[in-house]
Amino acid sequence: MVDVVLAVLAGPVLAAGLAKLAVPASRLNWPYQSGLLAAPRGPRLVGAAELTAVVVLVLAPGPWDALSGFVAYAALAVVAFRLRGQSCACFGAARLAAVGSGHVALNAVGASAAVAAFLLPAASPSPAGRAVGAVLVAGLIAGTLWLLDRRKPPVQAVCGTPIVAVRLYESSTCPACRSLERLLDTMADDRRNAVDTTVLQEGQSLPDRLSGLGVPCAIGIDAGGNEVCEPVSGVGEVKALIDRITVRNDARVG
Repeated sequence: MVDVVLAVLAGPVLAAGLAKLAVPASRLNWPYQSGLLAAPRGPRLVGAAELTAVVVLVLAPGPWDALSGFVAYAALAVVAFRLRGQSCACFGAARLAAVGSGHVALNAVGASAAVAAFLLPAASPSPAGRAVGAVLVAGLIAGTLWLLDRRKPPVQAVCGTPIVAVRLYESSTCPACRSLERLLDTMADDRRNAVDTTVLQEGQSLPDRLSGLGVPCAIGIDAGGNEVCEPVSGVGEVKALIDRITVRNDARVG
């Protein structure tokens, strides 16, 4: 029973670690923009740490196997809590919903399951069985994400409608938003003034039309004050959208 629990715990961490190592950092909507965990180094470090946790879960004798599972999932729960509202780069480039209470809850369940494995009667571990189980769970997760991602409408990379302003949404606790603001401070005043920024406070959520995106996110505004084109999220995509503004002396967000 312990082997089954640990294999199920190792599978998601295996899928997440491999995704972060395999996907180019430029394709990840990575939430950390400065410090040790900034891209491109950050995704590699986190991915390597996740794979290390998988190795311990699969190979370590009890109680170290269950203990490593608890540490891994407890840490992920804390990180998810701190990153609420930001884009989820949990499984690489998969277009998942923004980090929310569901992520925190699932990681807390994982930590609880590790505690249960620690308390279960000890038995001779089966590293081969755990490894096979972890790979199967990781494959199931990867396949499910691939199918869900394909069902989502593609993001409209190019929109032919001229935009004269951008409506931007940020969070008061978002590191990526602070990085974006530093980029915006380097822009000319006429372009910077065409960005209407709303800072979400604790407990506030994005408008329904932007549901599922992380902050920072933004949408273009045409000359008539209408929202046009697909909304975007992430520092790079928001900056690219702002760069597309057709600057006018009287540009205002309607």
